[in-house]
Amino acid sequence: MVSNVKVTSQLEKFFIYFILFQPILDVVAYLGVPISLLVRVMALGIGLIYIVMLPKSKHKTIAFYILFIIGIFMVSNLLMSWMVKDPFYPSFEISYMVKNFFFIEMLIVYAFVFQSYAIKPHWKGLIERFIFINISLIALVMFISEVTNTSKPSYVHFNKAGSSGWFYAGNELSAILAMGFSVMVLYMINKKVQSRKLAVLPLIILTIWSMMAVGTKVAFGAVLVVLGLTVVYSVIKIFKNKRGWMDLLVYTLLLVGTIAIAPGTAIGENLNLSFGPTVKNIEQETPPKEDIGNDRQLTKEALSGRDDFLKEKQEDYKKAPLIQQSFGMGAAGIYEDSAKLIEMDFFDWFFSYGFIGMILLIIPLLYFVIKILTNLIKSPLKVFDSTIFFVGVGIGLGLGTAFIAGHVLTAPAVSIYLAILISFLSTVMNNTKKE
Repeated sequence: MVSNVKVTSQLEKFFIYFILFQPILDVVAYLGVPISLLVRVMALGIGLIYIVMLPKSKHKTIAFYILFIIGIFMVSNLLMSWMVKDPFYPSFEISYMVKNFFFIEMLIVYAFVFQSYAIKPHWKGLIERFIFINISLIALVMFISEVTNTSKPSYVHFNKAGSSGWFYAGNELSAILAMGFSVMVLYMINKKVQSRKLAVLPLIILTIWSMMAVGTKVAFGAVLVVLGLTVVYSVIKIFKNKRGWMDLLVYTLLLVGTIAIAPGTAIGENLNLSFGPTVKNIEQETPPKEDIGNDRQLTKEALSGRDDFLKEKQEDYKKAPLIQQSFGMGAAGIYEDSAKLIEMDFFDWFFSYGFIGMILLIIPLLYFVIKILTNLIKSPLKVFDSTIFFVGVGIGLGLGTAFIAGHVLTAPAVSIYLAILISFLSTVMNNTKKE
């Protein structure tokens, strides 16, 4: 038993420091060193060993059976797709299966890890600091790549502005920055000494620049949401305890500054943001007839054309036999030439794994979300705790991005951050009274 405790303790340390390795793995992958996927697959194996070695408990048993059932279902789905689909791309299908399983397992593993770490002093600050370091590293890498003119374009096949630094996908990078930026703001707000707040401010500003330089709506929207909510939070804090004037001033200036410089950035170019005369010209050149479908056009622009592909998958699903409707059509559904996801994660889950698979995959996520919401309903004032507020915002942005733009639940480089934030918030709320 003693040896098991020592081993689980070491494995917990591995997963804590594994957080810090994420941006390194992503940069290494971009440089052509194929170890990131291998390391994350190894993390899956280590996570299973960790769960098996945990002391006997009801939660351990439930977690083990959930992972076992989902694993068996995914393998069955893969075999069924192999027998039914033509063409069938095994590497794509297996990769998609592993990526989805990664999120579910990391969600469960980090829940156990954080619950164990919750007895340690300053454990919350440790996790917040690690995420702050990660997002700062990403912003610094983007800045260096921009200065050295070695940055990768965010949009390779589209005539849009934006760069993703030394990272593969602009969409995935946007989702990471969206969730992580909220924790960066939390880290700064939790600093008690004003000089320390000002010391981390340059990294906050650099991250804001990075999020606009990517050129995606997700990253830009996240900047506005987080800064706007930070201003609101600071006002509430001032009314509650007469403190927070510095935060209010800084984040109001950052919000105004972000809006002011947006037209001159990549996202400003992609959204045709401009001031005064340019707007008038656009309005004059736009034919009145096009105004009829404004709502529909707005939806199409927000979803970047994903709604058309979603309709195609809906038609495929309706035509599919009952067994595929129940157990899924496999990764990317039915395809003729190239396999392509909708890039709206929850819909991709539904069409890939059917309504039965969707229920199985959503159960672990729903468990934590319901647990968090139940805790908030019982103690509504907890929402004013800075950690709960800002981590909650990060989770909301992560889930919202998964629903609308994808590249969250199906991308291990991104899903690990969502898994960490959900498990972290659940643990914090469980231990608020104890602390």
